[in-house]
Amino acid sequence: MDLVERTIQTLEDILRACVLEFGGLWEERLYLIEFSYNNSYHASIDRVGEVAYRLALPPALAKVHNGFHVSTAELVEMDENLSYEEVAKEILDRKVRKTRNREIALVKVLWSNHNVEEATWEVEAEMKEKYPHLFV
Repeated sequence: MDLVERTIQTLEDILRACVLEFGGLWEERLYLIEFSYNNSYHASIDRVGEVAYRLALPPALAKVHNGFHVSTAELVEMDENLSYEEVAKEILDRKVRKTRNREIALVKVLWSNHNVEEATWEVEAEMKEKYPHLFV
């Protein structure tokens, strides 16, 4: 869906919601619709090189790196709070941590939407319970 189609779809959704909320009086509230749309955040992507892009992000995401290379671009589904669910993709390594009284089996987990350098050590028993398919 290109930018024009997305904008039309957004405006249709806003108008549909106003008709449902205000009924026949939605035209009287058109100025509120216009104000709301014009003051909401609209994402945009700028090309900054042959295969590099910069994403315009809202202030709430100021700490997120906004540049990316086409080869690393991956679709991430986010909810309305701009968050997403982490899903374990692969077990990269195993180790056992010894404490005074017991041994704890750990696994190094590669998570969705992250690279190998961001893999984390997790308790193996907990991972087996939540992601049994990774241990087949």
